[in-house]
Amino acid sequence: GMREVKQLIVVFFVLVHNGRCLGVPFPERYALENLYASTGGTFWYEADFWLEEPGTECEWYGVECDKVNANVVGLLLEGNGLTGTIPELRDLRQLQVLDLKQNNIARGLSGLAWNFALREVHLQENSIKTDLSAFQWKQLTDLILLNLARNDLSNAVLVEDMGALGKLEVLDLSFSQLRGTIPSSFKNLTSIQGLYLQENYLEGEVPEGFSNLSNLTDICLQSNDLRGIFPVLQAPNLQNIQLQRNSFTSPILDWLVDRLALEYVYISHNSFTGTIPWEIGNLQSLEYLRIGNNDFSGTVPMALGRLSKLQELSMRSLDFNGPLDDALFENMTSLVEFDYNYNDRFRSRIPLSLWSLPHIKRISLISTNLVGTIPPFNTPELETVDLGQNSLTGTLPENIGSLSKLVSVQVDDNQLIGPLPSFAGCVYLENLNVRDNFLTGDFCSSIKTNVRLTIVLLSNNNFDEPLCELRNSFPVLQSLLASNNKISGTIPESFLSSFARIEFLYLNGNNITGTLPSFAFASQLVTLDVSDNQLTGALPDFPVAPNLRILSFRNNFFDDASALILARSGGITSLDLSFNRLRKTPLLVGSASIVKLNDNLIDGHFDLRLFRGAHIVEVQNNFFTSLKLISFAIEELDASNCNVSRIEPSPILKNMENIEYLDLSYNALSNLDMGSGGAQLEYFSVRSNFLTGTIPSLDRFLKLEEVDFSMNSFSGALPQDWGPLIEVLLASDNILQGKLPEYVESEQLRVVDVSSNAMSGYVPGWVCQLDYVDLSENGFYCPLPECCGENAIMCGPCMDAPRSITDYPWKIVYIAVGGLLVLVLVAAVLLTKTRLGKEVDRVVGYGSLMRAGASRTIFVTDITIMGTLG
Repeated sequence: GMREVKQLIVVFFVLVHNGRCLGVPFPERYALENLYASTGGTFWYEADFWLEEPGTECEWYGVECDKVNANVVGLLLEGNGLTGTIPELRDLRQLQVLDLKQNNIARGLSGLAWNFALREVHLQENSIKTDLSAFQWKQLTDLILLNLARNDLSNAVLVEDMGALGKLEVLDLSFSQLRGTIPSSFKNLTSIQGLYLQENYLEGEVPEGFSNLSNLTDICLQSNDLRGIFPVLQAPNLQNIQLQRNSFTSPILDWLVDRLALEYVYISHNSFTGTIPWEIGNLQSLEYLRIGNNDFSGTVPMALGRLSKLQELSMRSLDFNGPLDDALFENMTSLVEFDYNYNDRFRSRIPLSLWSLPHIKRISLISTNLVGTIPPFNTPELETVDLGQNSLTGTLPENIGSLSKLVSVQVDDNQLIGPLPSFAGCVYLENLNVRDNFLTGDFCSSIKTNVRLTIVLLSNNNFDEPLCELRNSFPVLQSLLASNNKISGTIPESFLSSFARIEFLYLNGNNITGTLPSFAFASQLVTLDVSDNQLTGALPDFPVAPNLRILSFRNNFFDDASALILARSGGITSLDLSFNRLRKTPLLVGSASIVKLNDNLIDGHFDLRLFRGAHIVEVQNNFFTSLKLISFAIEELDASNCNVSRIEPSPILKNMENIEYLDLSYNALSNLDMGSGGAQLEYFSVRSNFLTGTIPSLDRFLKLEEVDFSMNSFSGALPQDWGPLIEVLLASDNILQGKLPEYVESEQLRVVDVSSNAMSGYVPGWVCQLDYVDLSENGFYCPLPECCGENAIMCGPCMDAPRSITDYPWKIVYIAVGGLLVLVLVAAVLLTKTRLGKEVDRVVGYGSLMRAGASRTIFVTDITIMGTLG
């Protein structure tokens, strides 16, 4: 009775006094339990008090309640390991803030379709795949923030109903793979302050109604496929506009200069037009300005110099009339980064005021047609300077070595001379690029203390001193390119051993002598090129280098490669040992994809099985006499000019299933058995051997494009079917007979040379469609096609075709009459059978009565009648 009621009232006041409510309504607890189950609650990072007894719900981790009515008003589970799907939460009718960002939720926007009290939804950085039509947008009248950024909305488009969110202040759908257009209804988002739709696949034009979004402070539409005229924003408090990497047009700066609250203007990589107005100097709050890669014209106004808060200025790839003013930067004391790359219309010198800015960290003037010298540096904070692809002369200033914060120097492709200054004071230097200049002296001593270097590019200069001994280790150096200089002397052991993590080492095109030191340290090596030097002796072995791809020892005097064991370094792309003095084939070259051993002194027997993983092998210009063609991987083989007289096995294409290019020209082969195989063959040459017999049929080589049988002793007829793709057929200087085919299947045919043979027949008309034809020194019949003798079509001289008896019908009549007379005479002889000798004399006398003409011999049984037929 009354006693129990009083006890309940006491308990209630005790609980309220202790800050605890009696618990949320049962439907809300059920919704929370369902959320826990659907999103992998047992694996959440934090789940304090979840699923404890009724009445504890408001103490569960991430749950916020209305203390008066005990309703759930907030779910704050940011970065808590949630997965799976957001279940239906319609029973959380008072839910106002849902913050589940930075989890791995895959689905579930439809579960929020009926939470009409929502004010903030934070679901960014999940894996949500959904259709935006799942929301009841017209019912979410209190929503002020919606963030779905960095999800997978690749099948979603912006829907017209989103324009009903009249109270929405922030909409962030960036980095979500959205497609489609921006709905015209977005003009009704009159409360919007931050609109973030960047890094999607939106297309079309921005609705003209955007002009009415007067509360905008931030609009980010960069990196979409939007186009057309960008509307004039009537937003006096606009602070941040980012439109880069679209296809917008119009003179946008004409009205942007009146938005005095602007701090960030990123509009590069569009097609905006017009000039830079003088009024731009009024944007005294502006800190970042990127306007490059547009169609602006005119000059750079000195008014830019009034932007004293400007930290970043990027104006690359524009079409300005005239150079930068030397005093432009005098008042830009806050400038940190300046990018003026690829403005090379006018020659100019480096502005001295730029070289004296106290806070400048990054200067980039690539390809700006700079001339003159580089002034001494007065930029104590400078980290990066890039002056590449200009016409700067003189030397690098000595005081560059005193810039203690310098990280990167790029002065490549200029006309700088003299030695490198010492960079000893640049303790943070990582990148040095001075290639393509005329620098001389010793580069090694200039950088020997810069142990943070990762990239050093010195190629195409005149450095001429020997490589120095190094006492310091360069633990992070990845690339050293010093090719095409005049470096002399040997390679010190300490020079290489200092580069424990070297990946790209180019010393090619110098005057380096001596032997090549060990590379046992270079486990990270990717590319080594020491070609075109004067190195001698034996090649060293290489370490276990899983990333090794390119080795080039070309054009030296190496005579021994027996230690070159590369089987432990998988995936080698290219091994170049050409133009050396090797006499033996390296035994274990691993699985190099491209192997070049041409122009050595290799003799004896050459076995392709040593190159089991090779796709391209070049061994031309050696001295081996026998060749073993067994390789199912090889695609291209050049074994020309090697004195090869024997090929094993025969037929030669039997074990060459993937061969595409095969050159056996200028050898001593006397037998050719192509056999089966060669389905992939595109190029084949046996030019200048001692081959006889007939040329093999070509019709089975369906991919053959070029074939050369020239300068052999092939006889018989030329094959009549050349294949569907043939482009070049060469068979000159043989003893071929027969005729050319009347029709060729290939529409790609452009060159035919069968000169210096014994071919005959009429020249077909298809030769007139080719780029080059040589049929000379044969016996082709007249008349020749009209194109012969024009351009590169050589057909003659020709000869008259031999004539048959059918070419003289009147003689056929005479022969028939004569034959009849012979029959009569034979009959008379048989009847008389007497006085045979006199009868024969009489017949001969009869024949002499014929008038003089061409002589003919006619055989009729055993009687020969000689006479003249008129």
